[in-house]
Parts: sequence; C-alpha cells; structure tokens
Amino acid sequence: MDLWIWLLAALSLFVGCWIQTALGFGMAVIAAPIIVILNPLWVPVALTLCALFLSVLNTWNQREYIEYRALALPFITRIPGTILGAWLLLQLDIFALQLFVAGCVFAAVIISYYGKQFDYTPRRMGLAAFISGIMGTTTSIGGPPMALVMQHGKPQNIRANLSIYFGYSCTISMISYAYIGVLNQQLL
Repeated sequence: MDLWIWLLAALSLFVGCWIQTALGFGMAVIAAPIIVILNPLWVPVALTLCALFLSVLNTWNQREYIEYRALALPFITRIPGTILGAWLLLQLDIFALQLFVAGCVFAAVIISYYGKQFDYTPRRMGLAAFISGIMGTTTSIGGPPMALVMQHGKPQNIRANLSIYFGYSCTISMISYAYIGVLNQQLL
C-alpha cells in the first residue's frame, strides 16, 4: 500500500480525534468517509478500535462530568442496535458500505442543520442509542444520533457522556465483529 494512503488516513484520524476530544464526537464523521475510499477494509473495525482507545482516554479525563443515570437506557438499547448492525454488515458489499457511510454522514448533517432542539429524555436517548448501534456497527459512525439528542446540554456533560457511551459502544461493536468473523478478516 502506498505511503500517501497511510498518511492521508493518519491525517484524517488526527483531525477527527482532535474534533472528538473538543466536541465529544466527530472522529468517525471526519475519518470514515475518507478512509472508506482509501481502504474499505479499514471500515468499520479499524476505526472502531481507534475510537475505543480515544473514548477510554477522554472518559478518564472527563469522568467527573458523567451522568450515569442518563446513560442507563442507552447502554441497554445499544445492544439490539449493534446486533442489527452486525447482521447488516454481513449483508453489505463494499460499494453498499461506502454508500451507507455517505448516507449516514449526509443524514447527520441534514438533521443537525434542519433539526429542532430535542429534549434530553431517557426515551429519546434510548432510541438514539439503538440507531447509533446500527450506524456505529456498520459504518463506525455512531455518534450523530446521540450527539443530536444531547446537543443542547452542558458541554462538559455532553463530552463526558459521549465519551463513556462511545467506549461502551465500541466495546460492544468489537465483540460483535469478533462474533461474526469480520475482526479476523480485517485486522489479522
């Protein structure tokens, strides 16, 4: 593989990680569309692994702002979303995966731009986590649904809650990748 592919992938990850650390999400939104073009085999497993490490570090740094009660239902509803996402991942070919990544990014931008302010309720958080499970497992872009629901909260709580949620969700996704066999295919 050419050096420029590695450098462009590293640059997209660096910018994405910087944005995610500052805002609470964004690494995969920035990096996935670029990386899926450079090497589709790196999406979603390699991006999810990178997001897992970043989320653990960010969670540790922001641990005093985590709202554990608000995350109980999202932690539960992420699981069926992940299961559905893993099944979809087995059904999609590389071109369909690329289109799905593009569609997820486009939908997130449109909803964020035109969307109304959502109340930060457990029900909405649970639904967002289910959708996040599907999107995150198939494309590694699971942040937008959760970020949309949380976007009008206190910034320090948003960053902390998203960090611990992403650490959890990346772990669940990595387990699903191992179970369906894509972890071995893509990384080993």
